[in-house]
Amino acid sequence: MSVWQRLRTLVGRMREQGPRPALRLAVHRAYSAWCERRLGVDTAAFEPSLADEGLLDADFHGYSASSCLDLERVLDRVAPRPADEVLVDFGSGLGRVVLMAARRPFRRVIGVEISPRQVERARRNLEMARPRLACRDVQLVCANAVEYGLPDDVTIVYLFNPFGGEVLRGVIRGIRRSVETRPRRVKIVVATARRFEEEVAGQVWLERRGELHGLRDHVIYETPAASD
Repeated sequence: MSVWQRLRTLVGRMREQGPRPALRLAVHRAYSAWCERRLGVDTAAFEPSLADEGLLDADFHGYSASSCLDLERVLDRVAPRPADEVLVDFGSGLGRVVLMAARRPFRRVIGVEISPRQVERARRNLEMARPRLACRDVQLVCANAVEYGLPDDVTIVYLFNPFGGEVLRGVIRGIRRSVETRPRRVKIVVATARRFEEEVAGQVWLERRGELHGLRDHVIYETPAASD
């Protein structure tokens, strides 16, 4: 899109939404584009629907990329010492969350995505960005999130509204099972958290620790530490 087209789009949004929301969206998109240029990747584009890959399921949602500006704030909050943390992104798509996290010296970063087409593109993005990443152990896994066994060293789980229904319930059960098998503190970051909050309401193994407001609001949950 040319500069002129971008300007026309921004003016149109300002007329429809008012200046502040439109300018906020423009800032987030500009920052995300800058991050992508620095890494030499393209994680913003929408892929064809999962139905085109024979993966039609109402519980799985289509890919959309998190705001890089939101991600910077989230990572600052939940991983002040990334070398001690292992992060998994469920529904990792083209790899934006994985790559943004891997710019920091995490012990390990994992992306889990059901779409082979998106995993293939994410792996190309990873290879392009690898020389500029601080984390040396980055994995992209093509798997159904329910069937993926959460590694017992994972300390941060990120969910950008990748699925709902029985898939979401199965992932929550998997996280709980992992924590019960190896007790530890795990932080769960959820964007568009209403469905997640409905599923975990009344579950004492998980505590709501706060939220961050941005282009998308993020809610942070945490399991008690083994000694709590």
